[in-house]
Amino acid sequence: MAKSMIQRRQDAERERIEAYAATLRRVSHVPRPAPDFERALDEARRGFAGVAIRDGALWRPKLKTRDRARLRAGRGASSLCALPGLSRARGHLARRFGAGCQ
Repeated sequence: MAKSMIQRRQDAERERIEAYAATLRRVSHVPRPAPDFERALDEARRGFAGVAIRDGALWRPKLKTRDRARLRAGRGASSLCALPGLSRARGHLARRFGAGCQ
């Protein structure tokens, strides 16, 4: 028995869809896997291990104040000056904050 006109149209459409899907599979890029952020953070921590000046857990937020006594007490620069090998940083801090770092 011969195929009806509707059946032939449906078959032709199905073949076009299959050919289009095959073309897409051939030219589409394979998706990249998601980046491993934990590993990237660990590598960054290891890379900056010798550069860190202070332990991050010791950081406390600074108060916004104009009180000179509080500003003098809470400069935070004095902790940098006690570390060996930071003569360049000491010079920068001395220029920026005064002679208290030497």
